[in-house]
Amino acid sequence: DPMDTNGHGTHIAGTIHAIAPKAQIVAIKVCDTYCSGYDMIQGVQWCVDNQEEYDINAISISIQDFGSYTDDTCPTWMDSVLSSALDNDMFTAIASGNQGYSTGAGYPACSPYAVSVGSTTKTDSISSFTNRGDNLDLLAPGSSITSTKRGGGYTTMSGTSMATPHVAASSVLLKQYFDLNNMQKTAFEIRDVLKQTGKTIGSWPRIDVKAAVESEGTHDCVEDWQPEYTECLDDYKVKSYTDTNTCGTTYDLPEDNGAEIYCKVTEGEFQTDANTELLMHLNGNLDDESGTGTTITNNGATFTTGKFGQAIEFNGGTSAK
Repeated sequence: DPMDTNGHGTHIAGTIHAIAPKAQIVAIKVCDTYCSGYDMIQGVQWCVDNQEEYDINAISISIQDFGSYTDDTCPTWMDSVLSSALDNDMFTAIASGNQGYSTGAGYPACSPYAVSVGSTTKTDSISSFTNRGDNLDLLAPGSSITSTKRGGGYTTMSGTSMATPHVAASSVLLKQYFDLNNMQKTAFEIRDVLKQTGKTIGSWPRIDVKAAVESEGTHDCVEDWQPEYTECLDDYKVKSYTDTNTCGTTYDLPEDNGAEIYCKVTEGEFQTDANTELLMHLNGNLDDESGTGTTITNNGATFTTGKFGQAIEFNGGTSAK
């Protein structure tokens, strides 16, 4: 029976949807009145086996064994499958536990292949029940969290279980942002961005997704663009380059017929001379902030495009803006 029998999973799913509303959720039930270690392993293995079909980028696990472990004493019985998930670049967030231990997270959160998550209160302090220690990676809101209720409506719960989906969903948002901006990052690189940009509470970082995005900048606005030269075009040079504003760039391209140019185009504009023929490798998101797209005119034919990475042959008199 895959249905939620106690409301725990429903509450977590609601938090994920609230943070990453366009994310698709795959619900895998491994607990009933009892959580079997074998079923937990099989649940993660199912994610590994079906990652490609369902495009699984993150796993949220709000289960713990009521223990407290250091890196040296952490159990290993689930590590093999957690390692497989990490090898497949899945961000696996796991609740650190709710016993208030200061000597380390429970298992499987203490695993070196997991991202361990503790809880904060609405006043941005560590929730008293959070298991913490040197192997606690991140903090997120987990006290008095209102989310979806089994059978309908909403209910309020507290625990590191409630903090964990905040982190898992945030990792999905960051992965999407990095991928769209050609800044691909691994699961642990995303973890490290969250750790480096989070607000320090005690000795641990509370996630701040906005700060994480801002710390990495954006590749939509290229400040220092240069072409990649081919052997036959060693003397090819860009005529001029102007950074017009923080969200657009103007490129004045050379008149060399047959030039092969590589560039990223944003909401700026570029113009070729009327007699220029060149192959332009465009890579970027040409959607402007209003969502109307970018118009490219090539020999009188006009078309609008959004995200793409392709080569377009321009045969003179080409402009885009």
